[in-house]
Amino acid sequence: MASNQHTSDLVFCCNHTLNHFYEDGCRTNKVERYTLRRKTLPSALLALLSLGAPFGSSEVQAQECTDTPEGPVCRIRQPLRSGTVVDVDTQHRLGLITINGCSGTLLNQHWLLTARHCVTQNGMIGGPLVSPDQVRVTADWAPSRVGIASSIRDFAVNTGPGVTPGSDIVLVHLGAADLGEVNSQLIYVVARETGPGSVVLSGRLTTADRVTQYGRGFDTFATGVFGGMPAAVPSGGLGVYRGGPFTPSAITNTGYTLAMNANSQVGHGGDSGGPTVVTVNGIGVGIAGVQSTCTATGYVPNAPVRNWNWATGISACQYVSTEPFVSEITNTIRETSVCTLGPVCSIPAIIRAAMRAAD
Repeated sequence: MASNQHTSDLVFCCNHTLNHFYEDGCRTNKVERYTLRRKTLPSALLALLSLGAPFGSSEVQAQECTDTPEGPVCRIRQPLRSGTVVDVDTQHRLGLITINGCSGTLLNQHWLLTARHCVTQNGMIGGPLVSPDQVRVTADWAPSRVGIASSIRDFAVNTGPGVTPGSDIVLVHLGAADLGEVNSQLIYVVARETGPGSVVLSGRLTTADRVTQYGRGFDTFATGVFGGMPAAVPSGGLGVYRGGPFTPSAITNTGYTLAMNANSQVGHGGDSGGPTVVTVNGIGVGIAGVQSTCTATGYVPNAPVRNWNWATGISACQYVSTEPFVSEITNTIRETSVCTLGPVCSIPAIIRAAMRAAD
């Protein structure tokens, strides 16, 4: 991607791309800075780090995975090479999916995390949510299946009388039809010492952290001029998962920024909802947030619309941190979601799945 010199428009990224990926992992207990140790902290705190139970699938767990009380522990290593996409097997192990044209992550077989604006009626963060049965979820690793949401779970900060949702993050439940077995993914949590014998949990990034951002959006910018020479060429590469290494900046208690890196990689349209994974020594240790908006630096002259198809550059993208939502995420995905599809709920789930897969 080309470098950018200035910023102009802040827009959503439902149609982003990066072209690097890294050595990743679902979790490793050897990275003690980012893993709560059972001998020093109670098991109740350990639960915050695990988002699913073991699935018992030899296919899913075959790659350096070990069963633990908190779920399968996996080490996923990939070489970092410029322009290399995330292969299908790694997408499966990381739970990477496509949801309504956005990116997202399956935290376990039934619950996924993405950006809120990906499932609103007007594509805006504060817009009303769509009906769950309008949500389609697909994955390259499950080409014959289509996931259908049975419910969408807003976080407490986005609900209540008179509240206009402002946090671009949401959970979606695939109770009506899912994509099959996946590893459980972790939400990033650090045990930080605050004094002698005192430890607090924190999921906030620091500028010393290294992260990998994943997305299945565009990987090139638009070029040319409408009605001129050279002719206008739109952004390309939409729909292919890629990942790139970044250093977070502008960190707050609710979010952070990932600016264009030294390899001229930056978020793009289509990467909204894609996960930010913290890495230590090449191993992924947890999801720290999801992509929300990006700042475009320009568009092809005379473009009929100012959208990601015709963006000529992006300087940085903004992300929503999972830190304020760790407890809600953990509690929510352990619940049995209530079907909100109306009369369709009376149809056995296996039949609903077959019906929707044929849509």
